[in-house]
Amino acid sequence: MRLTFNKKSIGLVIVLISLLIVNMGWTPSITAKEATKDEFEILANQMTLENDKLVAKGDVKVNSNQGRMTGDKFWLNNSTETGELIGNPILNSQGWRVTGSKFEIDFAKEELFIPSNAHMESKKLVADANQLRFLNQKDQAVLTGQVVVIDQDRRLTGDKVIINLKTEKINSIGRTKLTLPSKNQNSGEKK
Repeated sequence: MRLTFNKKSIGLVIVLISLLIVNMGWTPSITAKEATKDEFEILANQMTLENDKLVAKGDVKVNSNQGRMTGDKFWLNNSTETGELIGNPILNSQGWRVTGSKFEIDFAKEELFIPSNAHMESKKLVADANQLRFLNQKDQAVLTGQVVVIDQDRRLTGDKVIINLKTEKINSIGRTKLTLPSKNQNSGEKK
């Protein structure tokens, strides 16, 4: 099932689809174009719409201006513009692949919060932390709690790290340890 709608008209779409489901007694199969920057698209095997809330289950795909998210179950509250994605959630955005225990999403602020087991990677960096806040509008990821960032052969550990999503610049806050490869490792010499 695929739904595509403008962020501003999400409430009207939910009401109209709810009326269709109730009056027609069927589950719609709606197909439309891919979501643009101002649109929001949800695909799932099953959806339940009630008032301003949506629950999507089974092979869920969410396309928004934050990127493409996948998981097993998604909740959306239209009045608060918030959602939650569970069941092996994955976000692909700005060249980054982000995973974690669950995603708590604020669509209005374009922010995603991972409360535990946060992981993100690009072609160059790999980062793990207890928590992660993905700030799409600021092009930042804020990792906190037992942070480990691996940049090629360099390993940085600390309590709080901010990564610029576009430049991949790393800023650490608080006590930080950086481990560099030995010269022998880089030159190919044997010990």
